[in-house]
Amino acid sequence: LTEPRNLNSGELEDIYNVRSDDFDEPQTLEVFYDDGRGGFLKELVFVDPVYANKRPRICVSIDGIQAMHTAISVLTRKT
Repeated sequence: LTEPRNLNSGELEDIYNVRSDDFDEPQTLEVFYDDGRGGFLKELVFVDPVYANKRPRICVSIDGIQAMHTAISVLTRKT
């Protein structure tokens, strides 16, 4: 890979830098639902503010999101 400082007189920003504006803080939403055994469960879920008003929604565990990120990073390295 070419070092960004060697391109465009050093004015090109490194695409791998983590920036503070890469992600907005997620909104929190408290959800109550029937557990199927006569009781209720309560969970705190995080809502991406970029898509907060979009419907329908899907809840995915953090483990599922991390697995997706791993799969994407593996697939993008195999080009």
